[in-house]
Amino acid sequence: MISRNLFFNLVRENLKRRTWFIALSFLMFFFLFPVGSALSVGLHLNPAYLPYNMDPQTALSTAKNELFSDFVSWNTPSNGALIFLLFLLAIVAACSGFQYLQSRKKTDFYHSLPIRRSTLFCAVNLNSLLIVVLSYLLMSLSSALIIQFYSGHSGCVGIALQSFLFHCAYFFSGYAFAVLAVMLTGHALICVLAYGVFLFWLPGVIALFGGLASTSFETYCYDPEFFNRLYQYSSPLLLGMEIVSGINRIRLFTELILGVIVLLFAGRLYQIRSSESAEHAMSFRKTEAPIRFLLVIPMALFCAFASVEVLDSTPFSLFSLLCGLIISHCLIEIIYHFDFKRLFSHTPQLAVCGMVSIALFFFFRFDLGAYDRWIPEADKVESVGIFSSSLEPNFNQYHASIRLEQYDSSEKYYPVYDSDHSDLDLTREMSLRAIQPALAIAEQGVAGIRTGQKETDSVPAHIPNVRELETPDQNVEPNAFQGSVLFCWKLKDGRKVMRRYSMDLSAVSAELDQILDDPAYKTAVYPILSETQSEQFIGVNYEDSTGMHHVPIDDPKQLEALLYTYRNEFLALTSKTRRLESPVACLQFKTEEFQGMANLLRKQGVSISPLNQVNYYPVYPSFTDTIRQLKTCGVELNPILSTDMISSLTVQSTRCDSDSDSKIEALEITDPIQIQSILESSKVNLNYDNPLDPAYHGFSIELHFKDNSAVRSLMSYDEADGDIPINLLPEKNKIPAFLNKHFQITKQDLRDCADPSY
Repeated sequence: MISRNLFFNLVRENLKRRTWFIALSFLMFFFLFPVGSALSVGLHLNPAYLPYNMDPQTALSTAKNELFSDFVSWNTPSNGALIFLLFLLAIVAACSGFQYLQSRKKTDFYHSLPIRRSTLFCAVNLNSLLIVVLSYLLMSLSSALIIQFYSGHSGCVGIALQSFLFHCAYFFSGYAFAVLAVMLTGHALICVLAYGVFLFWLPGVIALFGGLASTSFETYCYDPEFFNRLYQYSSPLLLGMEIVSGINRIRLFTELILGVIVLLFAGRLYQIRSSESAEHAMSFRKTEAPIRFLLVIPMALFCAFASVEVLDSTPFSLFSLLCGLIISHCLIEIIYHFDFKRLFSHTPQLAVCGMVSIALFFFFRFDLGAYDRWIPEADKVESVGIFSSSLEPNFNQYHASIRLEQYDSSEKYYPVYDSDHSDLDLTREMSLRAIQPALAIAEQGVAGIRTGQKETDSVPAHIPNVRELETPDQNVEPNAFQGSVLFCWKLKDGRKVMRRYSMDLSAVSAELDQILDDPAYKTAVYPILSETQSEQFIGVNYEDSTGMHHVPIDDPKQLEALLYTYRNEFLALTSKTRRLESPVACLQFKTEEFQGMANLLRKQGVSISPLNQVNYYPVYPSFTDTIRQLKTCGVELNPILSTDMISSLTVQSTRCDSDSDSKIEALEITDPIQIQSILESSKVNLNYDNPLDPAYHGFSIELHFKDNSAVRSLMSYDEADGDIPINLLPEKNKIPAFLNKHFQITKQDLRDCADPSY
């Protein structure tokens, strides 16, 4: 009974001395929750701010929904601003509770009392937690009741309580680290610095080594998913924020367990902490050297990394490394001893830090670990994922999606283009068994590194209206096609190793053809080929030279037959065929959801252009069965490109000389033979680029028709927003001789103004 009374007396006396912290905590949560909610109510429900383009009842209902939505977004478990404020409050709570440890007189007084340190430790921590938790709970519930009353939405209290539980766990973890910082230091300022180290040192080191790898290794591939998981668990502060989605419960229990472990460790340190450590920078001298190493080495490497980014000079980077090393070491010595005379009191440790920093810098700078030269052994590879954006320029539209959003309290919805499926995701998901071709491509990439070949060595492809004045790099072959290839090696031991090689793709054209022709590759790159249930599609659009239209299909079996035929012919398409042919049309298979969005946008008078930028797949001339199926549906592709309907062609140069900005005179063509040769050597400008049959962008072709009314009757544009002009692109290797002569096209022009190919 005496012990229990003593503990509660300690709690009461500690509360009396911390009145200012109680006031601070209540004021902070008062302004964050009740005041914030009142301001939100005034902002959303003020009649002057209600949408004027709605009837009053609808406008008020919309405003109440937005009020509730703002409340929910503020009370999410991953509210970064609130978590950051809680962590700031945690260090204030720890410093105010154990402020006597930063004064020798107060420390001697408290430790002379007939009270066990563990009892005193528990009393202070209990007060700190109760002050914050109770003030947070009361103000959060008040805010929830305000919003529930004015918005009319039920469940606000439940949302507030859920947020309260998560944020209390985050605060507990942050408070535990703050107490640990107090126990390790004897000065308030040093305590705050130590707390900052606990929160930001490991994320900073992860970012530093990632930056060193990206600047030093040619084949390094930054993997956001991998680094996001590292960042998520590298700090108690970041652990509370949702960097990686879908792990709320894991984060909650991790914060609680981490907080308990750290707080118990801090309690043990308090047991052995000497009273004389008050007013000293560090409470335990044994921690000075490890902390020095952990701070000085990353600072030195950071200075070297910054120099590499700016100048890419090894000597200057070494100079910056030494400067960062000495300055950071001296600053830490000043912090440790509060004495400028002891700047170099630990020169042996400075020398060790310098040697370790230089060794790490050389390891990255000169690839001493053979990172770039690594190629797996064939018998250790389970499968591989390979992708090159140079060979799949249409990748984003295949994996893009459209969603509808409302803006500015409007009743109208607007389409938003989403493309969050990266090439990294694709290669991780892809599983090719063609190991030998993949190894050959990787070996070519490593050979390119040894010869100093980089992707930036190549001449820019397709830059209209710009002429390069510089002489091309003589190390690049005239027919070279520089590009990057991303690899994801799936090894038999379960590891996934990412590499990105820059190389001359034309040197491995045979191997790349094997990869491009692999059904597993096509299924991964083209989602239309991986769909197993054709019932999800309800319609088809097509694009040809006349624009974008519906395919009139009434019978679901007809749609199923078209989809089945198209998939089979697409899977059978070879790289050889792609070099000889260009697509004559594109198909877009529509789901019910997609069609519903299009219907809603049309009804509201909103542009549907974003819907015309996704999920269009090519139809090649060799897709005879698909074209036949379209004909049975009443679709005749490209019906107007004939000399009988064309009166003339205007060919206009789109490249200009940089020195004079003068364009070559346009060419007007009326000769039917020349018109026919241009039509045969050009391809339709579609929602698809074929990198194996490149187009020339050095001039544009404009068609003039004999009977515009007849032409317009064929061009209904039922999937477009208005009249779209017919655009033709001349194929790079099929430009007629008379155009070559008139526009004075050189080999350099073909490189500057044509799509790349291998």
